[in-house]
Amino acid sequence: MDVVIQHPKVEDEKSFIFLSQELSRFNRRHHPQADSFEKVLRERADRASRLFCSSDPHQ
Repeated sequence: MDVVIQHPKVEDEKSFIFLSQELSRFNRRHHPQADSFEKVLRERADRASRLFCSSDPHQ
């Protein structure tokens, strides 16, 4: 399998947020004590959106 890494495009943002939330769902199984899972997902979506739009090359 070939993997291609490229700079994100504007149209990639929704997929990026979705994958970020799916990672949270996966991790949730190992951290059930967190407050509200819906709150976790909202915060994850907000953070993913900020990271996606960041001009910092290290993000």
